[in-house]
Amino acid sequence: MRRLFYISLLVLAIACSRKEDVADVVIDDVPHTPASKDPNESDEDSDSTNEDNENSDNNDAENESNENNTTSDAAPSIPTLVYPLNETTCSNNDLLFKWNPSTNASGNSIEYKLHVSHTASFDSNVDVYITSNAEFNVELPKSTALYWKVEAISDEHSSFSEIRNLYTQGDGTSNTIPQLNYVYPGNGEATSNTSITLEWQANDNETNTSSLNYKVYFSEVGQDLVLIHENTGVLSYDITGLNSGKTYQWSIWVTDENGATNVGEVYTFSVN
Repeated sequence: MRRLFYISLLVLAIACSRKEDVADVVIDDVPHTPASKDPNESDEDSDSTNEDNENSDNNDAENESNENNTTSDAAPSIPTLVYPLNETTCSNNDLLFKWNPSTNASGNSIEYKLHVSHTASFDSNVDVYITSNAEFNVELPKSTALYWKVEAISDEHSSFSEIRNLYTQGDGTSNTIPQLNYVYPGNGEATSNTSITLEWQANDNETNTSSLNYKVYFSEVGQDLVLIHENTGVLSYDITGLNSGKTYQWSIWVTDENGATNVGEVYTFSVN
């Protein structure tokens, strides 16, 4: 009986051992796959990422555009040179340089630098004069060819005018330059007429007044002065076809028989 009992226990133990082996095999055969995400959740995350990237690109482009606009708006307008005219021979070396004021979008103050150089490249012998006005008086060296330009500065941005050149005469011998006075219209004067007569007076120690030569330069303010008339001995010139609401500028050059020239100042007048 005991032997039979022990045999039964042995059979039972062997059976249990085989079940555990089978269970282990089944568990090992189950394929292992990673947990899958919700398809809807994945698409939403992708769309959100793409949208964030698009917003970032748009913001970068907008910032770049704003920076470009700020740079453009901050730079002052190019100053327009008025006096002296290009390629002028100046008998008087104490010269008043003039230009039209610049403007800027910010409305901040504008500073000017008048550059005067012995070379057209402005790489040597350059004198720089700083002013807040649209004119500056300079005593220039005599018998010298010079170049000049104006720089307008505002909000750490600047604009340059064109480059002009001039020549200053020497002391000469006994000849004097003609004297010139404007009569009408006065500088800054206003008129309601669309036609006007420019009038001036001149005299010279060596040349008779009737033999003096005159050149009349005229234009609308903001444009270059243009030679519109030349005569000898006549002290006036008629201007017609003026427009209301406009401002004009004029200058007279008088030359004696020995070639000495007095380049007159630039006067302005307006038409109401």
